[in-house]
Amino acid sequence: MTRTRKWTLGTALAIVLLLLAGWFLVISPKRSEAAELTDQAAAQEQANTVLRGKIAVLKSQAEDLPAQEAALAAMRQKLPANPALPGLVRSLSSIAAKSGVVLVGIEPQTPVVMTDPAAAAAAAAAAATPTTTTEGSETGAAATAAPPAPELGLKMIPVTIEVTGSYFDIEQFFNKVEDLTRSMLVSGFTIQSDDTAEGATSDLTAEIDARVFFAPVPAPAASGAAATTATAPTTTAPTS
Repeated sequence: MTRTRKWTLGTALAIVLLLLAGWFLVISPKRSEAAELTDQAAAQEQANTVLRGKIAVLKSQAEDLPAQEAALAAMRQKLPANPALPGLVRSLSSIAAKSGVVLVGIEPQTPVVMTDPAAAAAAAAAAATPTTTTEGSETGAAATAAPPAPELGLKMIPVTIEVTGSYFDIEQFFNKVEDLTRSMLVSGFTIQSDDTAEGATSDLTAEIDARVFFAPVPAPAASGAAATTATAPTTTAPTS
C-alpha cells in the first residue's frame, strides 16, 4: 500500500468519524428536539381547539343571556327575594278595585321556612331505628335527635285577606286573584252574609286564607353574625 493510498484511507476514515460524531452530537439531538417541539405544537393546537370550543359555547350563552335574564325577572315576580308585602297590597288593591269589592284588610303572619317533608320523614325514621348492643340486644330508639329537615330555599307567609261585596263581585275577585303575577296559594275561604232588620241581605264578607312565597338570595356566611327573624307587620289596605 502506497503512502498516498494510506493518506486517502485515513482521510476517508476521518471524514466518516466526523460524520458520525456530527450525527450523534448535533443532528440526532436536534432531531429529538424537533420531535419534542412537534409534539408540543400538536398538544398546544389541541388545547387551542378545546379553548375555541369553550369560547363558542360562551358566545352562544351570551346570545341567550337577554332571554335568560327576562325569564329570571319573570320568575322573580312570582318569587321575589324578600316578602315584598307593599307590592302584594298594591296588587290586591288594584284587583279589588277592578272587581268592585272593598279590600278590608290583609293580615300577613311570620314567614315560615319551607322544608322537604319527604327528607324530614326519612331523617325521623332513621333517628328512630333501634340500636343493637354488642351482645345483640336492642336498646330501643336511638338517643340522638333527628337531624333538621333540609331547607328548600323558600319561605312562606300565611296571609288572611278580607273583602266585602256582592256575590258576583267576590267571584270576580277570586277569578282575578288566579291571574296574580306573584305566586299565591289559596288554602281556604269563608263567606258570610249579614241580614238587615228589614230582612234584606247586605253585602257578603269573604275571608280568604292564602299563602305567598319568596326565595331569599343566600348571603355570604359571616362568622359570629347573629341570625334575626323578622315578624311581618299587619297591613290594612285602604278602603275605597
